[in-house]
Amino acid sequence: MQRQSLYYGGFMKNNILIVDDKEIIHISLRQLFEEQYNLFFAFNTKQADKHFYKTKIDLLIIDYILWGGG
Repeated sequence: MQRQSLYYGGFMKNNILIVDDKEIIHISLRQLFEEQYNLFFAFNTKQADKHFYKTKIDLLIIDYILWGGG
């Protein structure tokens, strides 16, 4: 598997996975962080699991209430 090398300010961007069932959270965090980080989004835990197999995730932001039931 070939990884993308995306850079910001001369440094390789870190990967953040955001797991939340609310689209407004996705939109808000994208606006805040899209220039500095590679962002990945999931609405449930099944979608989140797929990112773990495909991408090296540096930071996970998750709705903790969702985790058990998503």
